[in-house]
Amino acid sequence: MSPDARLDKTYTSVLGGYSIDYPSDWSVKPAPGPWTSGYDTQTPSDTIGNSPTIYGTSRKLPAGMSFVTWFAAYDAHRTASTCAATSFNDTITIDGALGYLDVHCSSHYLEAVVPKGGRAYVFTMFTPYTRPMFESFLATIRLDPASAKN
Repeated sequence: MSPDARLDKTYTSVLGGYSIDYPSDWSVKPAPGPWTSGYDTQTPSDTIGNSPTIYGTSRKLPAGMSFVTWFAAYDAHRTASTCAATSFNDTITIDGALGYLDVHCSSHYLEAVVPKGGRAYVFTMFTPYTRPMFESFLATIRLDPASAKN
Protein backbone atom coordinates (compact mmCIF):
# COMPACT_ATOMS: atom_id res chain seq x y z
CA MET A 1 0.00 0.00 0.00
CA SER A 2 1.51 3.30 -0.98
CA PRO A 3 1.47 6.17 1.52
CA ASP A 4 -1.08 8.04 -0.59
CA ALA A 5 -3.47 5.07 -1.03
CA ARG A 6 -7.01 5.96 -0.12
CA LEU A 7 -9.11 3.92 2.23
CA ASP A 8 -12.11 4.29 -0.05
CA LYS A 9 -14.13 1.15 0.58
CA THR A 10 -15.81 -0.14 3.76
CA TYR A 11 -16.10 -3.74 4.89
CA THR A 12 -18.73 -4.60 7.50
CA SER A 13 -18.20 -7.83 9.42
CA VAL A 14 -21.50 -9.57 10.08
CA LEU A 15 -19.94 -12.08 12.48
CA GLY A 16 -17.57 -9.69 14.24
CA GLY A 17 -19.77 -6.63 14.61
CA TYR A 18 -17.42 -4.01 13.20
CA SER A 19 -16.62 -2.09 10.03
CA ILE A 20 -13.27 -0.97 8.64
CA ASP A 21 -12.19 1.07 5.63
CA TYR A 22 -9.62 -0.30 3.17
CA PRO A 23 -8.25 0.44 -0.33
CA SER A 24 -10.68 -0.60 -3.09
CA ASP A 25 -8.02 -2.71 -4.83
CA TRP A 26 -7.68 -5.00 -1.78
CA SER A 27 -9.61 -8.26 -1.53
CA VAL A 28 -11.78 -9.28 1.42
CA LYS A 29 -12.47 -12.79 2.67
CA PRO A 30 -15.16 -13.01 5.38
CA ALA A 31 -14.47 -15.18 8.42
CA PRO A 32 -15.44 -18.83 7.96
CA GLY A 33 -17.21 -18.92 11.33
CA PRO A 34 -17.48 -17.17 14.68
CA TRP A 35 -14.72 -16.95 17.26
CA THR A 36 -16.29 -18.57 20.29
CA SER A 37 -13.42 -19.84 22.45
CA GLY A 38 -9.68 -20.02 22.91
CA TYR A 39 -7.10 -17.49 21.80
CA ASP A 40 -6.58 -18.33 18.12
CA THR A 41 -7.79 -15.25 16.26
CA GLN A 42 -6.45 -15.87 12.75
CA THR A 43 -8.72 -18.81 11.90
CA PRO A 44 -12.04 -17.05 12.81
CA SER A 45 -11.00 -13.68 11.36
CA ASP A 46 -12.10 -11.68 8.37
CA THR A 47 -9.10 -11.26 6.04
CA ILE A 48 -8.60 -7.89 4.40
CA GLY A 49 -5.82 -7.45 1.84
CA ASN A 50 -3.00 -9.71 0.82
CA SER A 51 0.45 -8.57 1.96
CA PRO A 52 -0.07 -6.46 3.87
CA THR A 53 -3.01 -8.20 5.46
CA ILE A 54 -5.35 -7.22 8.28
CA TYR A 55 -7.23 -9.84 10.25
CA GLY A 56 -10.26 -8.75 12.30
CA THR A 57 -12.53 -10.62 14.68
CA SER A 58 -14.39 -10.38 17.97
CA ARG A 59 -15.90 -12.65 20.57
CA LYS A 60 -18.07 -12.42 23.64
CA LEU A 61 -16.09 -12.24 26.84
CA PRO A 62 -16.70 -15.33 28.99
CA ALA A 63 -19.56 -14.85 31.46
CA GLY A 64 -18.42 -13.05 34.60
CA MET A 65 -14.92 -12.32 33.25
CA SER A 66 -13.63 -8.78 32.96
CA PHE A 67 -11.73 -7.64 29.89
CA VAL A 68 -8.62 -7.05 32.04
CA THR A 69 -8.65 -10.66 33.27
CA TRP A 70 -9.38 -12.06 29.81
CA PHE A 71 -6.69 -9.90 28.21
CA ALA A 72 -4.05 -11.02 30.73
CA ALA A 73 -4.62 -14.66 29.71
CA TYR A 74 -4.82 -13.74 26.00
CA ASP A 75 -1.60 -11.73 26.21
CA ALA A 76 0.24 -14.54 28.04
CA HIS A 77 -0.84 -17.03 25.38
CA ARG A 78 0.08 -14.69 22.51
CA THR A 79 3.48 -13.84 23.98
CA ALA A 80 4.35 -17.51 24.54
CA SER A 81 3.39 -18.47 20.99
CA THR A 82 5.03 -15.64 18.99
CA CYS A 83 8.67 -14.52 18.74
CA ALA A 84 9.45 -15.49 22.34
CA ALA A 85 9.76 -11.80 23.21
CA THR A 86 8.55 -10.25 26.45
CA SER A 87 5.05 -8.78 26.22
CA PHE A 88 4.93 -5.04 25.58
CA ASN A 89 1.71 -3.14 24.95
CA ASP A 90 0.95 0.52 24.31
CA THR A 91 -2.54 1.85 24.93
CA ILE A 92 -4.76 2.64 21.97
CA THR A 93 -8.31 3.86 21.44
CA ILE A 94 -10.53 2.46 18.69
CA ASP A 95 -13.98 3.98 18.23
CA GLY A 96 -13.89 5.32 21.79
CA ALA A 97 -12.81 1.98 23.32
CA LEU A 98 -9.51 1.99 25.22
CA GLY A 99 -7.40 -1.11 24.76
CA TYR A 100 -3.91 -2.32 23.91
CA LEU A 101 -1.60 -2.18 20.92
CA ASP A 102 0.78 -5.14 21.04
CA VAL A 103 4.25 -4.10 19.89
CA HIS A 104 6.26 -6.97 21.41
CA CYS A 105 6.82 -8.64 18.05
CA SER A 106 6.67 -5.65 15.74
CA SER A 107 9.05 -7.14 13.17
CA HIS A 108 6.27 -9.64 12.36
CA TYR A 109 2.94 -8.04 13.25
CA LEU A 110 1.07 -5.38 15.21
CA GLU A 111 -2.15 -6.17 17.03
CA ALA A 112 -4.85 -4.03 18.63
CA VAL A 113 -7.17 -5.55 21.25
CA VAL A 114 -10.07 -3.52 22.66
CA PRO A 115 -13.25 -4.23 24.63
CA LYS A 116 -16.70 -2.90 23.82
CA GLY A 117 -20.17 -4.06 24.78
CA GLY A 118 -19.00 -7.25 26.52
CA ARG A 119 -16.84 -8.28 23.55
CA ALA A 120 -13.12 -8.44 22.86
CA TYR A 121 -12.12 -7.14 19.41
CA VAL A 122 -8.79 -8.12 17.84
CA PHE A 123 -7.25 -6.52 14.75
CA THR A 124 -3.89 -7.81 13.52
CA MET A 125 -1.70 -6.55 10.68
CA PHE A 126 1.12 -8.68 9.37
CA THR A 127 4.23 -7.43 7.57
CA PRO A 128 4.90 -5.55 5.41
CA TYR A 129 3.43 -2.53 7.22
CA THR A 130 4.29 0.50 9.24
CA ARG A 131 2.75 1.51 12.52
CA PRO A 132 1.29 4.72 11.00
CA MET A 133 -0.28 2.59 8.23
CA PHE A 134 -1.88 0.24 10.77
CA GLU A 135 -3.10 3.15 12.88
CA SER A 136 -4.69 4.74 9.79
CA PHE A 137 -6.79 1.59 9.35
CA LEU A 138 -7.62 1.44 13.06
CA ALA A 139 -8.89 5.04 12.92
CA THR A 140 -11.61 3.95 10.45
CA ILE A 141 -12.99 1.12 12.58
CA ARG A 142 -16.49 1.36 14.01
CA LEU A 143 -17.38 -1.20 16.66
CA ASP A 144 -21.00 -2.43 16.79
CA PRO A 145 -21.20 -5.21 19.40
CA ALA A 146 -25.01 -5.42 19.18
CA SER A 147 -24.76 -6.52 15.54
CA ALA A 148 -22.21 -9.33 16.10
CA LYS A 149 -23.55 -12.80 15.30
CA ASN A 150 -21.69 -14.81 17.92
